[in-house]
Formats: sequence, structure tokens, C-alpha cells
Amino acid sequence: MYSSLYIYAHKTSIMKKGLLLFLLSVIPFFGFTQNSSWFEVEMEFGDYSFNDQTILITQNNDTLYYQEYGSGYNNLARYRYAVINADTGDIEVKLTSEYGGWYGPTGSSEAYIEIRNYSQGVLYDPDLTLFGTFQGAYPNYTSDATINLLSQPPPIAGCTDPNSSNYNPNANLSNGQCSYPVSFAVDMNSYPDTFSQVYVSGQFNSWSGIWDSLVDPDGDNIWTGTIDIINNPGWLWKFSVDNWADQELPPNVINNPYAQCFLLDQYGFTNRNLIVNGAAVVLDTFCWERCYTCEDIIGCTDSTSSEFNPWATISDGLCQGANTNIPTLGPGETYLEIVFTPDQYGSESSWILYDDNGEIWKTPNLYYSGKPAGVPIKEYIAVDTNILVDIVINDTYGDGVCGTCFGGATDGNLEVYRCDGTKLFALLDTISDGDFGYQFLTPQMNTGSKCTGSTSSSVSGCMDPFSLTYNPNATVDDGSCGVQRVVGCTDTASFNYNPNANTSEVMTGNYTLKIYDGASNGWSGTWLGIKQGDDLSPVYTMNPDDGSSKEYTVPLNIYEPINLYLFTTDQSQNTIAQVAYTLYGPEGDTIVDVPYWGAGPLQFPNIQTTTAQPTFGDVCIAKVYGCTDTSSFNYDPLANTNDGSCIPKIIGCMNPLSFNYDSTANVAGDCIPIIVGCMDSTSFNYDSTANTPGACIPVIVGCMDSTSFNFNPLANTPSNNCIPKVYGCTDPTSFNYDSLANTDDGTCIARVYGCTDTSALNYNPLANTDNGSCIAKVYGCMTPTSINYNPLANVNDGSCIPFIYGCTDSTSFNYNPLANTDDSSCVPVVYGCTNPNSINYNPNANTDDNSCIPYIYGCTDSTALNYNPLANTDNGTCIAKVYGCTNVNSINYNPNANVDDSSCIPIIYGCTDTTAFNYNPLANTDNGTCIARVYGCTNVNSINYNPLANTDDGSCIPFIYGCTDSTMFNYNPLANTDNGTCVPYIYGCTDPSAFNYDPNANTNQVSATDLSSPCIPIVYGCTDSTAVNYDPNANVDNGSCIAAVYGCTDPNAFNYNPNANVSDTTACLYDAGCITGPGNPYWLNDPCYAWVIDVDEYCCTNSWDPDCQALYDYCATNSGTVDIDELAFDNIVVYPNPTNGKLNIKTVLDITYTLYDFTGKEIIKDSKAEEIDITTLPNGVYFLSIRYEGKVFNKRIVKED
Repeated sequence: MYSSLYIYAHKTSIMKKGLLLFLLSVIPFFGFTQNSSWFEVEMEFGDYSFNDQTILITQNNDTLYYQEYGSGYNNLARYRYAVINADTGDIEVKLTSEYGGWYGPTGSSEAYIEIRNYSQGVLYDPDLTLFGTFQGAYPNYTSDATINLLSQPPPIAGCTDPNSSNYNPNANLSNGQCSYPVSFAVDMNSYPDTFSQVYVSGQFNSWSGIWDSLVDPDGDNIWTGTIDIINNPGWLWKFSVDNWADQELPPNVINNPYAQCFLLDQYGFTNRNLIVNGAAVVLDTFCWERCYTCEDIIGCTDSTSSEFNPWATISDGLCQGANTNIPTLGPGETYLEIVFTPDQYGSESSWILYDDNGEIWKTPNLYYSGKPAGVPIKEYIAVDTNILVDIVINDTYGDGVCGTCFGGATDGNLEVYRCDGTKLFALLDTISDGDFGYQFLTPQMNTGSKCTGSTSSSVSGCMDPFSLTYNPNATVDDGSCGVQRVVGCTDTASFNYNPNANTSEVMTGNYTLKIYDGASNGWSGTWLGIKQGDDLSPVYTMNPDDGSSKEYTVPLNIYEPINLYLFTTDQSQNTIAQVAYTLYGPEGDTIVDVPYWGAGPLQFPNIQTTTAQPTFGDVCIAKVYGCTDTSSFNYDPLANTNDGSCIPKIIGCMNPLSFNYDSTANVAGDCIPIIVGCMDSTSFNYDSTANTPGACIPVIVGCMDSTSFNFNPLANTPSNNCIPKVYGCTDPTSFNYDSLANTDDGTCIARVYGCTDTSALNYNPLANTDNGSCIAKVYGCMTPTSINYNPLANVNDGSCIPFIYGCTDSTSFNYNPLANTDDSSCVPVVYGCTNPNSINYNPNANTDDNSCIPYIYGCTDSTALNYNPLANTDNGTCIAKVYGCTNVNSINYNPNANVDDSSCIPIIYGCTDTTAFNYNPLANTDNGTCIARVYGCTNVNSINYNPLANTDDGSCIPFIYGCTDSTMFNYNPLANTDNGTCVPYIYGCTDPSAFNYDPNANTNQVSATDLSSPCIPIVYGCTDSTAVNYDPNANVDNGSCIAAVYGCTDPNAFNYNPNANVSDTTACLYDAGCITGPGNPYWLNDPCYAWVIDVDEYCCTNSWDPDCQALYDYCATNSGTVDIDELAFDNIVVYPNPTNGKLNIKTVLDITYTLYDFTGKEIIKDSKAEEIDITTLPNGVYFLSIRYEGKVFNKRIVKED
């Protein structure tokens, strides 16, 4: 039987199994022969700890493999794996279970056993749900099987997948290390900085910042590459640049919709996740720090939603309901928009809408149950116009909608709006936290008039945008389109007047969009789009290499407003402050100007919307008179109309100081300056360029070099005979006399006589002239007592040697090498042993010759135990040898033996139980110390540390401290131990500069589901609704309110009030001038008789009898239900104005009239009818143009409900 090799581990992850199998590639397999075999065991016990389970594999009664599971065995690791060496032939497999099978609770993975080898495949794969019969004794149930093993080649661990990059055709045992090509691609065009190289860094390359680089062969800044990576279900990785100079760290990764594929670990790092599952992987092209391409925009993609983003390519799942449930309204009806925002206890809330007749609408039972807190829910309810309504709000718990009162992140609210958007009521404006108790009754609210376009009725009109009568609001073409537009200048006084043009309105044109980058490093995650009607522009942005600005041409029309959307993601948190843009009209006029955002808190992603109305500018060009002849002296480049004022150009010198000055010139030509000089060519100062005579100087020839010996200061013409100065000593008696010098430079040195030989004894350093007195130096010993004294020496050279007496014979015993004078003291050398303790001591010797032999005492018997081969003197201590075991701890110890014969057998105490934790295979004597194996986690720093375990089973889980509450702001999904640091989400405005800044908020969004910013900017102004300058948009009063003073503001009126600032038109009184006055018989503002004075001179000036009153009492005729407006023009009366549908024209004149809407479109043309029916037209302003005998009178008409 060959010895078996066991390798097993517990399954904490497939990664561990892979590492285990990797060991197979480096651990040798011993003992294999042609008749040997082997097999793999991979298994997982059933997941019930109370059900003790075992597996035993034997061959010829030898145990090959044994594993236990269950609380009874103190081992709860389910996964086991091993590669086992065995002989060919049968092996026996025995399974046991305390409760009749290996099984677990619903939802846990099923138990399994698979025994396999290379050539035979799967040998054993039983059903483990239920097996065996009850045995009546623990472990109660067993299952037995026999498997025949064939001869196997020795296991060779390696990759066995032929589709892998590192396939090993010789391998017969998978090591779990197969590699597959993974293709990466990253778009770096939005990267906000410069870099040199992009890398892929992850667990698969030990987070290297230099090993796996990507390339950009075509220069489009999209970097690609392919890397072979080992199979694994969860590699962490990311893109990095320049050896970790930077890495992907998307901001606000938890709430960043562009970074949802990133995982956030306990250290704050964000990584991507890669799954390599037995096949090649081609990843999408990611944008840096994003899970999508750089072109993708996340937003609401539902076109029916009120949150619809027309540029969005990927849905953010946050689309709110569509605003399409506005009810169809009948006559006299309008609608209210009621917006209810639940708190986290929506099931407690309900409300009912009432009018004076009772209930109009109420919420169904549990209508808001399960609805997300903080997310508004809209209802559109049809109501009668101009009636009073109120709402009863109920809460079954008694805390209103105060979500923050009980730990919620936001409070609820109820808001009411008219169809025109006017806010009638908001609960939080009345009760700041919404805590109204069990019930709240709102104030009564007026429903107001019907809104234009609030019904489903269509709008008729001309739908041809190139027609003069085009109506942009029309939904149904009524055939009213007339003359086509001919665009041009219609002003006859203009330079470019076009007699064929009928309109100066240009419908479409090319506008210029200029976008700016204050940092010149790209917008990095910010885009701009323009929407006009159904037309969408491309998405505009700036890349890092685009500089500080970029221009685009944008085609737009003038009859539809535009919306400009600026999209900003978390990636732009460091660059958004440098973003700005301007839209210019075709004539260069500014349509929209959004300055640099500057620093400030933003909630990402963010969408800034700007609305504007395009204009084209004036197409007419005014006449500019002037000279238009470009060749004329007074040509005016701004003039477009020649006025005959052109003056021809006369080119000449216009400088009166010039030699060739021309007084008639008006265009400057070349001037010649006046040059005064000597014009005599024989003179010294003759000037060939002179044109005006000046003073001449005669020629004087001489040496003109001031440095020369014979310099002539009067000469002006060189003689070429200059003698250069030679400086030196010119004194012949001086030591340094120079016979060539002609100019003494003061350097003469007097002569000094003496010895000038520096090597002489009497050298004189001051002498410059040698006089022959030098004495040569003689070196030697100048001490007469020295052995080498030199009487001729005059310079002592330190060589004196004193007399030293001694033996100078080098062969003598007392030779003195320092002596230079022998004193006859020499002693001859005598060699021998000079040690008196030596056996051969010589008393006459004076020089030891190393021949001494010491006395050595000991046993001199070579057969004795203590024989001393060095001894030369026997001392009688010899001991006879006795052979045997001399180890007292040996089982065969011989106390009489003095020579060990290697026959000792040691006693080894220890645990001799092979199944024990402390089994000692070397022990031959059991000492009762055996300790049973207890499997579990032995790491005291682990959360599942088992203090009873003595055998680590790989199941240890480290403590990870943090907030474990997933509803908290700082929830850590990796934490398994709560450390009490949880901070709840507090939603609100975190911008200190905002009107509704909440210092307690930590999350700048409306709610958990509404990611938009709740901040409301501060708007200063008058907040008093009764003031003249009331600003409905202001939320902070700046003290600018002006109190309303009602009265007549017309200075021409009888009762003009100079203090009034609000006109009360009914208060102004005008004397009719009839009969007597003032005010008799009436004031001109009397609605019953306002137009009499322009109709009937008799009744006005002569009589105001009952017939006159009855004739002109409009109030009595029309029951006083509708006011009239007086229109005084040649006895023409138009009433009522305002009107709710029908307009009357009273006159005896032959008139025609045309009615226009506010866009200039003709509604009724050249009519003579006395009644105009505009009931079907939308409410608004119209213009009535009345013509009579060449005269035209225009009147503004107002239609309302």
C-alpha cells in the first residue's frame, strides 16, 4: 500500500479553491508506479449543523480519506477537497448521517460528493437527500459504495481547458489557474489633466501601476489592450495612469448614477469588478471613472414623463408620472393641481376636497401606503370656475406629516395650485414641520378662471411657418394661410429697402454658440444641449485640448422659445466652476449669457435649464451718407450712400519742414528732409548728401592717433606716419633701463649690489646686481662630539651620529645592533632546553632551541578505557573498558557500561493516538496527554473565533467595524460589527447661501428617491402682496415695499389725486360738458352713459329728458350685467370690452374693420357685420382696426371668461 497525500480546505470562496488547486502544481506526488492510481474528492456537507455527517474512504482496510461535519464534531465547514493517492482496485466509500441524509434548509446550496480522476471521469456522484436505513444507534444512518480504480499516470496539475491562454496539454489535474484574454478599452477624452500612459491595475497583477499598459495607436485618446487573466468570479480592478500618479476614484460613488458598477471598500477606495468565467472577455469602452461611454447621458428616457430628458441615452429609473392626466373640462370648469408629498408613514395620510355643496374628491383608502417619502404625487381635479373650496387633511397617528418627528429624513407637505400655476396653499408655509395632529382644515381658496389651453379643444389657424398669417399655437390648419413671406427690409428710408418684401421677420438663421473653459483643461463630465420645439441640438462640450473657448453654429427659428440644458455629473465637481457659455444672434446680439458658475456646493448630477426667445435683429440697414469712392481722399468705409462729397487724392510731401514740401498735397507722399552741409568737395567736411550749403573746414594733414608718440591734435586728415608710444624705463643708470622705450612710464629701479645666487650661503634677496661675493654651502655634521663630525661643513644637515658602546658581533648572544663602538663585552650563544621543569632541561644553555619535553602523567596502557597516547609517565590510573548502553533515559541502559556501543533504545513519551490533535508519530510510550481535534477559527481577532478550536479550518472572518445599518448615511456594506457610528440621512439644502439652508442636513437632495437639489436661492424683494411693487418671486423682504394708494391718477380728471400710485379707473371723473356742470347730468366715466357725448349733441347739450336717458341708458338695456367701453370716433361705439365672446359695433357710418390676434394674424378681414363672435377664440388680447373714408382707428380688445 502506497502512502497517501491529503490536501483539503474549506470553501470560503471559489478563489480559495483556486489557490488550493494551485498547490497541486507545486507539490510533488510520491510513490506512483505503473500500478498506482489516484482520485479527486470534491464535496459539500448538508447545511444542518445538528445533523452530524461523515465520509470514510478505505482501501484494504487502510484509511485513505476521512472528514466530519456537525456540531457534534465541532466542525461546521461544509466544503472539502482533496487529491488522494491509492492503489489500483476497489476502494470503499462509507457515508453516515445522524438524521438519514445530507440536507439543509430551503435556500441553502445542496450537498454533493463527486469522486473523479483523469481517465475514468466521475466515479461517484450519489443522491444525498436521503440514504440508508435506521440503525438504532448513533450515527443512525449509513450508505456504502465500492468504486474500482484503474491505473492512472501521475497527476500533473495545470490548466486543462484547450480554449484558455495557458492550456497545458500534458495536465490531467486542473489547478484552477486557467487564463483567458480580457480586452480593455477606456476613453480618456474627458480626463481633466495631462498624462503619459494608461494602465490596468487590479488583484490579478498585484495592483501594479506599470505591468499592464494600454496603447492608443490611432491617437483618438481611446486606450486599448488585451491581458491574459486567471479565471475568477470577482477580480477587483481599475484604470490608473503613470504608475499610480492618478487612479479612478469617481466622486460620491454611492449616489453617482454614472458609477454604479464601482464597488466601495472599507478604506474608501472604489474598484470595478471583473468576472472571468472560462471564456475570453471583451469589455465595453468605458469612460474614465464612469460605467458607460463618455457620450452616454443618464436621465429620464420616458417621453411621457414630466422628468423627460430628451438627450438621455440611459434611464436613471427616476421618471415621475406624466403630466397627461389633466381632466377634460366642460363649460364653466377649470382644474386644480394638488401635490401631496408623503412622509415615511404614507399609510396614515389622506385628504378630502370640499366646495360649498360638499365633497368633490377624496383619496382612496391607504392611497399613499408604500409610497416613497419625500416624492411628490400630483392629482388634477376638475372644479367649477371662481368658487371657494377647502381641503381637510387627516392623519391617523396624530403627528400630521412630520416625518422628522420620528426619525425620518423629510417632512410631508400638501400644495394647491390653480391651472395657471398660481400657488393657493402650502401646508409647510403654515406649519413648518407639518405636525398638525389628527386633522387640518385649509383656508378657503378661489378656483379662479379657466386657463387657456386647459381643455382638449384644438386651436385653428395657419400652420405654414412661411405664411404671413402663420399661427405658432395652431394645431389644426384652417386654410387661412395667405401670402407667403418675402423677407426683406420694408423701410423705404433704409439703404437695403426691398419693394418686394412684405415682412422683415427672418424665420430662421444661424446663431453662434460660444462655450468657455476658464481652466483650459476640458469640461470633464459637463455637456450643453439646446432644444427648440421637437428639434434637439448635438451635445456640446470641451475637451482638455480645446483651449479656453470653442464656437458652434446653431440653426434656430424666432417663433419658438429655446431651452438650454447644462448637464453636470460628479466628474465635474472640480471643473464646473470654470464653465460658461453665450448664445449670439445672427446679427451678433446676445440672446443668452451664462457666466462662470464659480465655486459653490452642487448636488450631482445637476441639470441647469435656461429659457430664452431667439431674435434675429433688424434686417434693415440705415442709409449712411458719405464718400463711397475707395480711391477718394475722403472715402468713408461706413458710408453706403454717396453724397457727392468725394475729394480726389493729391499725393505729395505734406511736411513744410521737408526739402520737397508740396502745399497742394492732401495725401502724404515721400518727404526729403533738408540736409545742411559743406558742399565743397575739396573741403575736409564735404557732405555728398547735403542739399543746402553749410560751413566748410580746410584739410590739415598729420598724425591723428592720440595714442601715438607724434600725435597732432590740430590734424583732421591722417598722414600715415604715426609713431607708436613705447613705454619703459628711459634712465640708462637704472637697473631696468629700456633702450627701445621712447616714453618713460616711471618704472625705473635703482641698482642694489650683492650675492644674487639663491643657493649661496650669503644670498641677498634685495640685491639685483651680483658683485661676486657668493659663498657656496657645505653640508655636514658640525657637532665635534659626533662620530661623523665634518670640520669643513658650514651648514648642519642633521646627520650627526653619537657614540654608542656595546657588542658589535652579530653572532654573539649579547649582540647590540644599535652599538657603533665595540666594548669587548660579547658572549657566545649556547643552545638547549632552558625550562627547568622539562625532562631535558640544560642549565648551561642561554638560548632555548624549542627542544624541551614536558612531563605528561596518565594511563600508558593502550587497551585501557582511559589510555592516554600523549602520556610519557604512567600514574597507575588505567581503567578497563565495559561496552553497553550508557543513556540513562534508554530502555536498555547499562549502569556498568563505560563505552556506548550504540545499542540504546530511547523512551519517547507522547500521544500515540493518530487521530488526536497532538499525535506524536515518534512516541513509543503513551503518556495520556492526547487532545482531541477541535476544528474552527483559531484567530482571536476574528468575529467567529472559537476558543475551543485547536485546528484552524480556514473559516475565520475578520472584524470589520463600521455602521451596519443600510438605512444610514454612513452605512458600510463591508462592516460586520456595528461600532455605534451610524449617522442617519438628513435630507435638505446644504448650501449656506440658500433661502432654505438646513444646517442639520448631510445630503443635498429632496429625498431618498428624489436626487434633485432642494435648495431655493434667496430672492430679495417686496414680499407684501398688497404693495405696489410686490414681487411674487421674492422670499426675503428687503424693505422696499411701497404701500398702494388707490385713486385717480389722470391729471386731466376732475378728481385727480397726485398721491395715488394705483390707478382706479372707475374713480376718475370727467365733466361731460352737458347742460350744466361739473358732472351734470353725468360724469363721463358713468358706464351707463359714457359714449353719449359723441353720439347725440341734442341730448348732451340741450336736454336730458327721460327720452334721452332711456335712449342711452345702456345699463337698463343690458340689465347691467356687463360693462361697456366707450370708443369715441365719428359716432362709433364698440361694446362690451372686455367681452366673454360677442362684441357689438354701433354706428350709422359705412365702416369696415379687421380683427387681428396678438401675433398680427388676421382673424376677421374687411367685415361690416354689427356683431363679432369670438367665442371660440382663446382668451387673450386682440386688435380691432376700423377704417372709414381713409381714416383708421385701432382698439385693443380683451377676451376673458
